[in-house]
Amino acid sequence: VLMFDGHAAVGVWLAKRTFANAVETDQMEIRKALASREFIAFETTGVTHRPAFTFEAAQNALGIRLAEEQAHAFVAAIDVRRSRSGGITPLASHEPIRRNAAEEESSAVVAALPLPAAPAGGEMPVEVVEIKPTTAAGRIDRWQKKLLDLTLRNRLLNFPDSKKTIPFLCTDVAYLEDRLANGAAVRLISLPEQNPLGERDAELYRDVHGRDLQRGFAAEALLRDELASTLDVRQLEARLIDLYRQVRNDFAEGGANTLFLAVGFLRWKKKPEHELSYRAPLLLVPVRLERRSASSRFTIRFHEDEPRFNATLLQFLEREFELRLPQFADDLPLDDSGIDVPRILS
Repeated sequence: VLMFDGHAAVGVWLAKRTFANAVETDQMEIRKALASREFIAFETTGVTHRPAFTFEAAQNALGIRLAEEQAHAFVAAIDVRRSRSGGITPLASHEPIRRNAAEEESSAVVAALPLPAAPAGGEMPVEVVEIKPTTAAGRIDRWQKKLLDLTLRNRLLNFPDSKKTIPFLCTDVAYLEDRLANGAAVRLISLPEQNPLGERDAELYRDVHGRDLQRGFAAEALLRDELASTLDVRQLEARLIDLYRQVRNDFAEGGANTLFLAVGFLRWKKKPEHELSYRAPLLLVPVRLERRSASSRFTIRFHEDEPRFNATLLQFLEREFELRLPQFADDLPLDDSGIDVPRILS
């Protein structure tokens, strides 16, 4: 039972396992279980509506509540299986559930709903054996990796929310990467400016329609080659101008691009029992920040450099946690338009 501030939903294990605690207060544990496909959860209000949501729509509706930006509303998850194994059982109900005639008539109407889409096959991880370098160039590359800064000062391991970063709401990262790889110029817009909520109740709209107002607008904007930021228009413009100047100076001094679109983040802790956690970007997509004039909107385009996985993170995981992921160290898997983002993130 997933409990939120003023709301509750349900989930079910698909594997014979439980959470570490009968009452799990860390939302990250829920998201990890969902990502591993060993656990599914869905929005109960969508199921009780008439007509009811499809199962996929009910899952998506709950996914909005489990997003990182909504973590403040998450209370806890009560693992019934774990509770029963600890000798905690639910209280029995000795009175039948009473319903009025209108409820009985509405509950008797059964609508045929489409089955959820089958999971994509052929995406299981492939075991990759690391080959030790036998050439001088290979050994030099290996030594360079050992010289990486693996402290928390490195933003590739401890990514802060600062004025040098811009958060975006992207509902389809794979589509965005494909558009950039095909040479499209993606315009950067402010979500609060383009889609002001006004007096609309975003939570009520989500409960009734099973869709999020902001995510729905961001998805439509993406189809128009527009990427929506959650910053207001003044903050967005100020940060874009600072980034634009900083990137130009970096290129003039060092001759290298320093602007990347971070796709996916890993949240990690030094020890499982620690409350403090850190974020590290996974996939780094090099982009160019452009604008035609001082009064025009900023756009991003694909840079000629190749997208790459966070090499600093790979070295850090190997050194600190003895976790080796050589499949991400070399060439990344490709699709018809650039890299295969869903396969990498899965």
